[in-house]
Amino acid sequence: MAGRMGTAADVVFGPNAIAAVFDAAERSDSRGGLSGSRDADGKGIYRVVNGTGSPEVGMFFPSEGTDATDEMVSAVRGECGEGILIVVDAVAGELAVYMVTAEGHRMASALQSE
Repeated sequence: MAGRMGTAADVVFGPNAIAAVFDAAERSDSRGGLSGSRDADGKGIYRVVNGTGSPEVGMFFPSEGTDATDEMVSAVRGECGEGILIVVDAVAGELAVYMVTAEGHRMASALQSE
């Protein structure tokens, strides 16, 4: 994968990573980990999501809607300290990506790599 490909995206999704997150959220109907890595370039630190599994870079949560809750943010902090939070509404076919830090959470900019 070619990093952030010249962007300043907070998150880079590897090939098939988003499909894997949707599939896992639909199958289990419970939260899970996001596998990947924490990388850096001249613009700072970003996360690469390769799929699901252990919470190496964050967590995903199936939900009705795509709003992050305090419970979700706390779970990510407990597992990762800081990381990615993906809220998946599989029925609507939507997801939202957030960055969780010690200070709070915010919408994250994301990039899909092929």
